[in-house]
Amino acid sequence: SCFWGGVFDGGPVRDSFMMGAFVKTGFIMPIRMFLCLLLAMLLQACTAGLPGVMETPRVSVQDVALQNVSLASSSAVVLLNISNPNPFPLPLRGIDYSLRLNGRAVAGGQQLQQRNINAGETVPLAIPVQLQLSEVLGLLPGVLQNGQVQYELSGGVSLPFVRIPFARQGSAGVQR
Repeated sequence: SCFWGGVFDGGPVRDSFMMGAFVKTGFIMPIRMFLCLLLAMLLQACTAGLPGVMETPRVSVQDVALQNVSLASSSAVVLLNISNPNPFPLPLRGIDYSLRLNGRAVAGGQQLQQRNINAGETVPLAIPVQLQLSEVLGLLPGVLQNGQVQYELSGGVSLPFVRIPFARQGSAGVQR
């Protein structure tokens, strides 16, 4: 008699339902559970960094500067520093961001960035941001009078398998 209890040699277990029940309880379910557990552990390791194998890159907001605030257009530049503490390069995939000025949402979006951050390197990255003119117009009198605006910046840097969030609040001077 064969290992499967007679399934292949004309024995008593010929019903495909019984075969399916045996496979589900005998071999396939434990393998599936093991693979799901392994996948969950790998995903957790990728997001937390693997001590000694992969360190989590660091993202810091260096500056947020408003430029060209006028009735025609308004823009800002967000300066980020991205540090790769690993002994291997990391490919940068993109950046997403949201910018609020004096409590109003004035910009948001995503930018693709296809570049490598070399091992042990800190890369400065300037992100040009077009502001929503309709929201900026309501802020113009106060911003032009004070020469400053309160900002809240949040977003994330996307690398393969992980997104590193960043956030910063403060005030920015306006270049006229």
